[in-house]
Amino acid sequence: MTRIEKWTHNSFQNEIVKFARLNGWKCQYWWKSYHSPKGYLDLVLVRYPRHIKAELKIPPDKVSPEQQEWIDVWKQFKDIEVYVWTPDQWDEIIRILSRK
Repeated sequence: MTRIEKWTHNSFQNEIVKFARLNGWKCQYWWKSYHSPKGYLDLVLVRYPRHIKAELKIPPDKVSPEQQEWIDVWKQFKDIEVYVWTPDQWDEIIRILSRK
């Protein structure tokens, strides 16, 4: 069940970051994507020994070809978890970020 009735990309990202920080994660995201590589994923979350890269989507938005390229690159690293998260996955996101 989602916490917010009508999610926007910003509200979704803000809630994830807020929860992650409360659970000891260091969070990196880009306020504006002007100067980041095209398609770079939305969030970098690190809490030893875990490292997460996450792309956030509000349906009907889909992963772009450039984002898929980044996802494919990051998935080659066995120690990096890569996710595409949507608001309907809120309970799963909480579970993932709560895990040690």
